Formats: sequence, C-alpha cells, structure tokens
Amino acid sequence: MSRHFGMISLGAAAVAIMLFGTADTAQAHVCMDFPISRTGPGCTRASPQKIGPCGIEGRGEHVNEFRPGETILVLLNETVNHPSHYRISFNPSGDAFEDPVTVDDKMGGHPNVLIDGISDAEEARQVVEITFPEIECEDCTLQLIQVMYDKGQNGFGGRDGMSADDNDDIYYSCADIALRSPQPRRREQGSVEDRAPVPDGPDAPEHTRVEHARVSRPLDARALGRRHAAA
Repeated sequence: MSRHFGMISLGAAAVAIMLFGTADTAQAHVCMDFPISRTGPGCTRASPQKIGPCGIEGRGEHVNEFRPGETILVLLNETVNHPSHYRISFNPSGDAFEDPVTVDDKMGGHPNVLIDGISDAEEARQVVEITFPEIECEDCTLQLIQVMYDKGQNGFGGRDGMSADDNDDIYYSCADIALRSPQPRRREQGSVEDRAPVPDGPDAPEHTRVEHARVSRPLDARALGRRHAAA
C-alpha cells in the first residue's frame, strides 16, 4: 500500500515521472504517474488503456492512501501526442463512471467529476491539482480520461470491451484510493493520567509523600527534540 500524507504527496508526484516505453500495437496515450495507477509505477505507451472505465478491470495491489479533504497533484504523462483534453473524476464507492457523450461534453452534468476540460499542455508531462472530498472510504477510485479530437471519423465514443465496433476516442486510467483519517494517539499505560490521586500535603503519611515524589510523566521525545534543537 502506498501512503501519501500532506507535502509527501507533492514530493512523491515529482519523483513518479517515468521514462517512455517502447512502441506497441496497444498504445496508451496518457499515463497517470501519480497517484500510482492500476498499471503500476511502470506505465508506458504499451500499457492497457482502451477499455473503460479504467483500462484495467478490478482493484490492484497499489492502493494510494490519503486523508479526507487532502489536496494533491495528479501527474499526467502523455505518451502519444494528440489534440485532446482531460477529465478527472472520483468515485467514493467503486469504479463506475460515465463517459462524455460528445467531444465537447465537458461542462458538467456527470456525477463524480472533479475537473473537466483540462487543457492538453504542450509538454508531455503536466500536473493538475485536485482536492479529495471530506469523507472516509476504502473502495474509492480516481479516474483520468483523455478525450481525443482527431479520431472521430466513425463517430464519438469509448470502448466497453463488449462490442467489436466500439470507438476509441477516450483513453482511461484509474488509481485505487483509500481515504483514511489519522488514528488518534494511544495513551501510554502507566502515564500519570492512569494513576489514582495521591494524597499530598504536610499531613499525608510519610510513605505517601515519598511515593508521590516518584510520580513522573512519560518522556516526551518530541519536546526533548525541540529542547535540543533550541540548544
């Protein structure tokens, strides 16, 4: 499982850029290099992306963990240049997504869409900032699609793998996501909060005063680090 929290997400996106692969008959036109897609960290132009909604069916071994409401940079890598635009969607429960119905269908109206009409930059690699919803989910999916403008000679559409005459104007990539809140820190057993009140004062028994003198709080390593840093 891949865990990415806060600024770690942005740093991981920067190092996720992959080299181009070798040409193949089933060419992927765009890779989602971060978060890690179902293809894995080695996405190339030979990776499967022609069948919706994700190019690859079923969740894989690369589950990207983020926090609810976290903002990340999605890293795109166009491996074959086409005039096009991109759309990024997020489904909190599964990987069902609607395709656009025309090449100009980018003004909203489809569920789960985060950003539509993302311009295809001149550079092969580009980043897009998104913010996850403030929810927790274990079976959530981030989808990237590329909508191409120069392949509509026989009409517009994507492939669902069910018909031999499907169009291929849309390319698909998905990343498996889990949104989890940070777990609260467990209180250490034997800390001062777990102990019974100790009698104190000049009238307390002598043995009680001695025991009370031994009560101390657990060492706060973070505070100790800050004191050393200040020194």
